[in-house]
Amino acid sequence: RYLSGEWLASWPNLDRLFQAETMRLSSEDAVNDIKLGSFVLKYFRKTRLFWALNAPSNRLLTEVVYRLMHAGVGSELCGRDEIFETVGKFGPREILGGVSVPTHPLVAEHFALEWYDREERLACVGGRELTFDQYLAEMIEETVRRRPELLQNRSS
Repeated sequence: RYLSGEWLASWPNLDRLFQAETMRLSSEDAVNDIKLGSFVLKYFRKTRLFWALNAPSNRLLTEVVYRLMHAGVGSELCGRDEIFETVGKFGPREILGGVSVPTHPLVAEHFALEWYDREERLACVGGRELTFDQYLAEMIEETVRRRPELLQNRSS
């Protein structure tokens, strides 16, 4: 089912989830001095902003640092490009890109994610790099290994 090529009716409604997330981000922007929700909503299609739910990309970290510096000092000490370059020097990978959660191709298609590449190798637990399809196959295999009754229930 997960690789069927179509979004099943029993799966979450992506438009409804997007509306809820838009409202959440807008509400947070309304009460915070450092507003990032509008940035996320503006750029999430153009550039990867997260490696996992709680792991922002260097691009988003750069924006956070830039806005914090600007809010704290009241003027621009350095530009985004300089911050991005500095953040990029922290290691061979992105700072928080050590473990990634792949994006389902139908989600990428639905939201027209320009940065998405299904064949991209993402960092997974144990330092291995896997494509979306490899990650999914291993996730299913591990689930069946841990819970073989799932397969038994399906055939009955």
